[in-house]
Amino acid sequence: MEIYVRAVEKAVATWATVRAIPDYELVVGKLVFKEIFHIAPQALGLYTFAERFEIDDNSSAPEALFGDTGFHTHARAVVGMLESVLYTMAGDDVSGLGSALQSLGARHVSYGVHPAHYSVVETALLRTLEGALGDMWTTEVRKGWAAVLKFVSKGMQAGAGAELEVIKVKRRESVRRQSATLRLKVMRRSEGTSRLARKVGRSSRFHDDSDRPRDDDIKPRLPTRRGDTGPPKAPRRKMHEPASQCDYSSSSSISYAREEDHDLSTSTSTICTEEDERMVNILLLAGMSVTT
Repeated sequence: MEIYVRAVEKAVATWATVRAIPDYELVVGKLVFKEIFHIAPQALGLYTFAERFEIDDNSSAPEALFGDTGFHTHARAVVGMLESVLYTMAGDDVSGLGSALQSLGARHVSYGVHPAHYSVVETALLRTLEGALGDMWTTEVRKGWAAVLKFVSKGMQAGAGAELEVIKVKRRESVRRQSATLRLKVMRRSEGTSRLARKVGRSSRFHDDSDRPRDDDIKPRLPTRRGDTGPPKAPRRKMHEPASQCDYSSSSSISYAREEDHDLSTSTSTICTEEDERMVNILLLAGMSVTT
């Protein structure tokens, strides 16, 4: 704790010299960012004010960038934040300092800031303070400022780490929901494909007009059992050749034209014989009466 207090006291004492510089926030801010872009030229891509300038990945920042009003606003804000943190550390109430630094680090995650960038900013600030303080930059002063900047960096990185974990959880949840949605879509599409396949299977035999049966090829279905509908079934009967007429010219006997007619059934021959006998008797009686 004593080392922490001495480090803060050294930093606050030398900061009064920095504040004596006219427009110190913009001057110190320019020097800090020139060091940052010298150490890591790719860091230019993290700042929106750099989008208005044509900058190669490995080239240094153009001088015109440091005259941009957007850059001036950002540079003053960074130096003002550092001053606010320094005086808070020197004050009596530091209870809200940790949460403030963590919140600041969480916001920088959305800016694309990585853990390696914090060490770059620490180095750039130490070099800037060394040039601004001159002979006042002693080993004790350097250690004091290094401790202060490390405290700020650790607090911001703690907030950034917590934010990254939240982002990871959200991403996993998002991937899980997307996977579930995709599986549901695949299942629905598979069910639709199955229904379509069944429909195609039922209509495949009529897919080609050449395979479709013509109306005249379709025969009516005959009834196969009692109660079935359809055209009436013709009665089946035994067909016989018709017998030739009896010869009534002779009164003594009845002759037939064909001898095969003797094979007719008994009932049919019997009926024919009795009828013939009655006719013969009528004729005989008529003949006898005429003769008499």
